[in-house]
Amino acid sequence: MVSPSNKRKSRICSSVLNRCNVISCIFLATGYLTLTIDSVAAQIIIPSNNGLIGIDLDGNGTIDVPTGVTVDGPPEFTPEQGIEIETNLQPTPNVPTSPAPGLVTSYPQNRVPPRELSQRIAKVDEDLTTSYQYYIGELEEETSEVSLAQIQQDLTKIEEEAGIKPAVIYAVFYPSEATLNSGQVGFFPQPDDELELILVTAKGDAVRRRIKGTDRAQVTAAANRFSDSVFYGLPEEKYLPPSQQLYQWLIEPLREELKAREIENLVFILDSGIRSLPLAALHDGEEYLIEKYSVGMIPSFRLTNTKYQDIRDVEILAMGADNFADPELSPLPAVPTELDIIAQSLWEGESFLNEDFTVENLQQTQTNQPFGILHLATHAEFLPGKPSNSFIQFGDRKLGIDEVRQLGLNNPLVQLIVLSACNTAVGDRDAEYGFASLAYQAGVKSALGSLWYVSDSGTLSLMSQFYRELKSSPIKAEALRQAQLSLLNEEVRLEKGKLIVEDVTFDLPAEITELDIDLTHPRYWSAFTIIGNPW
Repeated sequence: MVSPSNKRKSRICSSVLNRCNVISCIFLATGYLTLTIDSVAAQIIIPSNNGLIGIDLDGNGTIDVPTGVTVDGPPEFTPEQGIEIETNLQPTPNVPTSPAPGLVTSYPQNRVPPRELSQRIAKVDEDLTTSYQYYIGELEEETSEVSLAQIQQDLTKIEEEAGIKPAVIYAVFYPSEATLNSGQVGFFPQPDDELELILVTAKGDAVRRRIKGTDRAQVTAAANRFSDSVFYGLPEEKYLPPSQQLYQWLIEPLREELKAREIENLVFILDSGIRSLPLAALHDGEEYLIEKYSVGMIPSFRLTNTKYQDIRDVEILAMGADNFADPELSPLPAVPTELDIIAQSLWEGESFLNEDFTVENLQQTQTNQPFGILHLATHAEFLPGKPSNSFIQFGDRKLGIDEVRQLGLNNPLVQLIVLSACNTAVGDRDAEYGFASLAYQAGVKSALGSLWYVSDSGTLSLMSQFYRELKSSPIKAEALRQAQLSLLNEEVRLEKGKLIVEDVTFDLPAEITELDIDLTHPRYWSAFTIIGNPW
């Protein structure tokens, strides 16, 4: 036993382990991580100078761990940096138990006591919240821990107030059975981690599914193939196979419960590596996911304002630019038309274009007359690295994502912010964090953005229909779903220099050259995602 020198505590993440020794472990910056292994306390000490020293059992000193793993700043979650400790603890055999009301596990080999499943839900949400905190920094306000009872209570309120039946689906990775049985506890995500689904609805049992035969490497590779094939506009024979495979992993194991409970809205809480999925375009072999459900994504339940408010009568502040001083940012010639359609033809509101599209004008206007919806028709980039690397382009300057909170959109609370021309570095962990936490970082209830930059005419087509649907839909996610279906079913289309939105025709600027695109392809509609409260 040796004692570590230069202990510096900076952040702590506690993780309660289940009978098979581990539920999840998260390293956050330099500091230590407190674990419990069958009631044995352990501390992972990561001094600020360089690397991991060891494991402090019960605070009595440390034991060495494999060398060669160093930490220069916050450690990356990569399989190559896996750290393991060998224990002499044996997994507790699975003992079948009778599920209590509100909880059920479907596979005997994965059965856990009801209380542990409830704790699992709380722990997954806590760990996801903590991982976002690592990316964002300190949370702007205190958030309380989430319980199964609280989630079900909130979903019940949504059912009563919005008149729709929602479901929350956690899709996260869990150490494989081989890892658990080996007595080796992994501290970093491993390529053989298995996919785990947890379904929570307002009524009925919470359901846990361990998807045997899957692993992290396999699922994330399929996710990347799917996203890339849709992004590049490849034909069906290229994007449907990974789309259908992901559907079999993420939706099919829960299909019977979703059908029996008459679920209409799916809210996904996703693990790293699968947050860039165009969920709307998941396919079951016969139809897309949005042909059955409205879809949304939240970073964690704890980081989401779940209160429902009808926004069909709120006013809109629409701002944007069609040209930019930065030569790397392409012109957006459809923006003037987009602002005119949204703020003049479809909704009551105010609009600012080009040189009037400034941070100062936004703040001043919002102070004088608070708007419930903020529409920004401009470039927004979610890039690798820290939040300040990502930005929203205003007419006069870039505003870092880490600065958006300073706009004061939470006082009074903006119900929805729309970024109609944003782009995310798909597959990059930090970019995924930035996009998935957009609503929280902006201080608003909900956000609508795109995983990749969609063509100017494609964006105009979807946004025009989205705001038409928002006037009559009970929830934001349903308005987006109907707009996406309108493109898929050719109810919204481009013809002879005009945008046809059902029975209304809009003239398009001559500068728009992309008029022969196939809006039915998921490239043009599936990138758009509701982030944060989808109701």
